[in-house]
Amino acid sequence: MNKVSEKKELKYKLPVILEVISPIHIGSREGSLRNTDFISYKSAAYVIDENKFCAFLQSHDLIDDFIDSVSSGFSSIAEFMREKGINDLNKNIRNIALYSIRGGEDKMKNFRPFVRDAHGQVFIPGTSIKGTLRTGLLHGILSSDSGLREDKESWVENNLRKLESGNKEKAKRQFSSKILQSEIMQNFPVQGTTEKDGPNRDILRCLTVRDAYPIGQVESRLIKLQFLSKNASDEVYWSKQKKNGRPLEIWVEAVIAGKFMTELIWDTTLFDYFKAEDWYIKDLNGLLRNIWNMNKSIFDHEKKHFSTNSRPKDAAARTAAQSLYTWYEKQQGSFLRIGFGSGMLSTTVDEVLSPSIRTKIRNICGHSRGNDPAPKTRRVWEKEHNQWVPMGWMRFSQLEDSPTIAVHKKEPEPVVEETWGKATLEWRAQDATVLALSGNRKAFGNGKELIPLSMHDRLIKKRKNVTAKITVVQKGNSFIIVKIEPYV
Repeated sequence: MNKVSEKKELKYKLPVILEVISPIHIGSREGSLRNTDFISYKSAAYVIDENKFCAFLQSHDLIDDFIDSVSSGFSSIAEFMREKGINDLNKNIRNIALYSIRGGEDKMKNFRPFVRDAHGQVFIPGTSIKGTLRTGLLHGILSSDSGLREDKESWVENNLRKLESGNKEKAKRQFSSKILQSEIMQNFPVQGTTEKDGPNRDILRCLTVRDAYPIGQVESRLIKLQFLSKNASDEVYWSKQKKNGRPLEIWVEAVIAGKFMTELIWDTTLFDYFKAEDWYIKDLNGLLRNIWNMNKSIFDHEKKHFSTNSRPKDAAARTAAQSLYTWYEKQQGSFLRIGFGSGMLSTTVDEVLSPSIRTKIRNICGHSRGNDPAPKTRRVWEKEHNQWVPMGWMRFSQLEDSPTIAVHKKEPEPVVEETWGKATLEWRAQDATVLALSGNRKAFGNGKELIPLSMHDRLIKKRKNVTAKITVVQKGNSFIIVKIEPYV
């Protein structure tokens, strides 16, 4: 039996505002929508409802014609409807559409939609935000501990040499998991236990992040991203398709303006188990400082990347690079970078490693680009004529006049652990929570880090229940999961 420190509140809630300052794209499960999934019409894309569209085709005796058209070189739904004499597109499109998105163009063949909830509302999943916070903490740990950083750089270089042959795709996944998860994030000492490395020793078990929803109106638009690259000679140029030499581009639905609100919840009772005298973070604010420091470092790196020292190959590339440099120069505040297009530096801890090691990681674990910098390509959007902006940046701030809120203020009771030998686990993706049922008792746990890797495929990916042995602690009338083990 362990006692937590006296006069400690159990949880803290921190309301946070995320303001979009450059396009944000969080992908959905559908991946890219093809031109059989939407209709481009009058500078908007209408995503169709399959059931309504099938009923529409059936009512016009066009199902077979539509299937034949798709299989023989399909152009677009709008063109198909015109060919079949259905000219009142404005009326018919609205009858078969789930929702519409401003932007795009008639010749657009596909685009990536923004993730939406069951009511069709765009939102930013809490898991996406937590992933970026996790990277920030890793970045902070390596930045503040030169000995650990040097040790990891040596580890990386030694293992990169081993990866130069064999199954690189499999090795890439194992490589990332090894250095980021097992070696650092799942190796935090926990008081009162000698348990080996694993999810139960992951510090971010203490953090829950709520899904972020819009405050007021947000502006969503289909935008065309282009790829601005830089080679080893500092020459900036537009990437092109290998087959036809046309500019490399991709269409995505992005939120280009507006604010979202989320809530960070820090479990101080659980954090007490992780505390040590010489610690990387002392509380939630300590975690956030790591995030801000990482993103400031990336901000400075990107500004330097587009500085006047670059040597553009042509006038268009020169204008884009100068515009991006100016954009970075003007921004102020604390930042978070998230989603598609945020790049190698924001989704990994590679920014804290030397440029030469970053290049080796890219060449061996990704696509080999020789001596070109890593990363060498940025996805950018021309907001207005010759005004270019990067992807994924949000300004991070607390809700005005809303300091950290203490939750469940009370004198803590002794924490007693008990084991449920056989419990049924259910994964709730909407709030990244695992529910355990044993007889007439329920227990809850936060975050997939709590779940053993051997259960991820069935429980998280396939959304099927599993049986497990769990350890819980009681808080009031609720049970909180602190450990999950395979059921034997």
